Amino acid sequence: MDGEGLIDEPEMGVIEGKGSINKLKEIMRRQRRDSETTETPDLEFIYADCDSFPRELSELFTYSEVSELNEYRTCFNRYLREKLASENVVNWSSLSLVAKRGIVVHFAEMLEVVNDVDRLHACMSLLYLALGA
Repeated sequence: MDGEGLIDEPEMGVIEGKGSINKLKEIMRRQRRDSETTETPDLEFIYADCDSFPRELSELFTYSEVSELNEYRTCFNRYLREKLASENVVNWSSLSLVAKRGIVVHFAEMLEVVNDVDRLHACMSLLYLALGA
């Protein structure tokens, strides 16, 4: 109790009792001992070992996924034809940076719509872009 008749409350997080401190010390010793005995293998990674972009991309996709990539491309190209037909857009690389950013933002917003099909097409189009359209 303090001078005003109030009871002092222990600080939050303080472990009381000698047994608790001993348990904590033992846990810390065990953890240190376990971490010292754990061996980590040396991994050698060659950063300069890269191939051309098309070859690297082809390693990511198995033969069964090629049709999916074509489907992603179709979704994306359909959007370009429908939405940007008045601007005579032929392909992604011919767009300005502002136009590209607008398309990415549009697809990101479409990920929030209720319609499952629209959301799926937006996701597939973004994935196609992320893979290096």
